[in-house]
Amino acid sequence: MKLSFFSVRQPRRFNYQPVFYDEAKEKRIERERRVREELGLPPVEGSENIKPADRLRGKFTAARTTKSVEFARKTERTSNIRILVIAAILLMLIYVMFGSGLERFFGVFGI
Repeated sequence: MKLSFFSVRQPRRFNYQPVFYDEAKEKRIERERRVREELGLPPVEGSENIKPADRLRGKFTAARTTKSVEFARKTERTSNIRILVIAAILLMLIYVMFGSGLERFFGVFGI
């Protein structure tokens, strides 16, 4: 049995899920949509009026911007809280050192 004092973190797994783009299928769907418009037939169930390329482009940019804004707000909030806590500790330390005398301050630490 092996004893260890430090726990070693496992590396994060690479979780890449590719997005496949079938150009032939996209062209076929676009061609079917145009023919249906020319013939005056109703659109196929589940189809949208937005082009597939626009749909993909919008999804990627929207996901990237919302996640980056949320992350920036979270990191800014935590850094502000950290600065306030450090400032409060420093102010209390200065007050104890100079407000009640250095002898009492060093007496607390046993010096």
